[in-house]
Amino acid sequence: MADTQGYIMLFLIWLISTFLVRAIFSKIRNTVHLPPSPMALPIIGHLHLLAPIPHQALYKLANRYGPLIHLYLGSVPCLVASSPEMAEEFLKTHEISFASRPQSTAVNYLTYGSADFSFAPYGPYWKFMKKVCMSELLGGRTLDQLFPVRREELQRFLRLMLQKSDASEAVDLDGELIRLTNNVISRMTMSQICSGTEDEAGEVRKLVQDVAELTGKFNLSDFIGICRSLDLQGFGKRLKEVHERFDSMMERIMKEHEEVRRKKEVSDGGDGVKDLLDILLDISEDKNSEMRLTRENIKAFILCFDWKVGDGKNITVDMEEGTASSPEMAEEFLKTHEISFASRPQSIAINYLAYGSAGFAFAPYGPYLKFIKKLCMSELLGGRTLDQLFLVRREEIQRFLRSMLQKSDAGEAVDVNRELIRLTNNVISRMAMSQICSETEDEAGEVRKLV
Repeated sequence: MADTQGYIMLFLIWLISTFLVRAIFSKIRNTVHLPPSPMALPIIGHLHLLAPIPHQALYKLANRYGPLIHLYLGSVPCLVASSPEMAEEFLKTHEISFASRPQSTAVNYLTYGSADFSFAPYGPYWKFMKKVCMSELLGGRTLDQLFPVRREELQRFLRLMLQKSDASEAVDLDGELIRLTNNVISRMTMSQICSGTEDEAGEVRKLVQDVAELTGKFNLSDFIGICRSLDLQGFGKRLKEVHERFDSMMERIMKEHEEVRRKKEVSDGGDGVKDLLDILLDISEDKNSEMRLTRENIKAFILCFDWKVGDGKNITVDMEEGTASSPEMAEEFLKTHEISFASRPQSIAINYLAYGSAGFAFAPYGPYLKFIKKLCMSELLGGRTLDQLFLVRREEIQRFLRSMLQKSDAGEAVDVNRELIRLTNNVISRMAMSQICSETEDEAGEVRKLV
């Protein structure tokens, strides 16, 4: 009997406690006037509602709960604005309240405790660094002084492309453009090429790739409060390893810079063109500066420059009858029911300009399209034909590269987009009709207008 009474008392205590806690939380919620929110689960909050595609899940929640929603990402509260009016409230009306970026374990560790500019909290240091960026680091005078650096790297890239073209060697254009970008950034920031050799390029790419991966990857301890002191995903070990690699590289570069600066001060009083690292070192040594920069501030600032590691590719499939928004649906359109959706939609303009859809691109699915497709694969665009016309493509690419190099040597401005269009038109017209349709500017303009 006594045991039964004890159990009943425990149950009543639990029931009363539950009601009291819910009443307190409800009162607090009503006091701060939080936006509408779906029901949250213990520990994970609303994370379960964001799968499998977060932006689509947020769109559905906005349709249900309104343009401003309050969510818990684990134990981290956040607000979601889903309309232009709400976005304006965040980004303009209450800009200062939401100016600081959210902190994460990876960002905090790799940037020396948010000592950089990109992730620094809004305050005196952030304002000072913004002022330095606008007036010194990325001001017009600095960019003008470093113009020869950008021109030299562009000329080096164009000469390499011309050399590869003359030797008929294959080129990884994406890799070379990434190297060009990294070389320009590293020479402007530190006066040296961080990817001069393939080994150095690979090392820098790997380091930047690791930093980008760690700062962008989901870390359980950032969102789940009870996991904050645990390293369940092994983030801590990887962060330490990447941080040490970057820190050792930056220490070496900074010491080399300081040695060169001492020699320059002895020889010519320290005058000459300064890179961004020189400017940051000047500020750190200036006793009258509004704010003294530490070595950690400088390293973190260099880390957060826009280094390039390569791009992924996204595929979107649109059709007049509907839109495929997932790989599974795209497969249904393009593979399982390929014949049903093989014909392109017809329009008056296409039907008229393509001589009644007599071309290959807009011909309806049937015997004619099958015949033309076979002809393209075996004759018109077959390997033998493309090999025979390889010299045409090489000549036009060499002409393009020489033109770019000539204009670069002369310091002339170039409309790269127009030159690339002319290159494409020349290659197509020579392969199709053995003549250039846009040899002069007037002809090029006429062809562009016609297309």
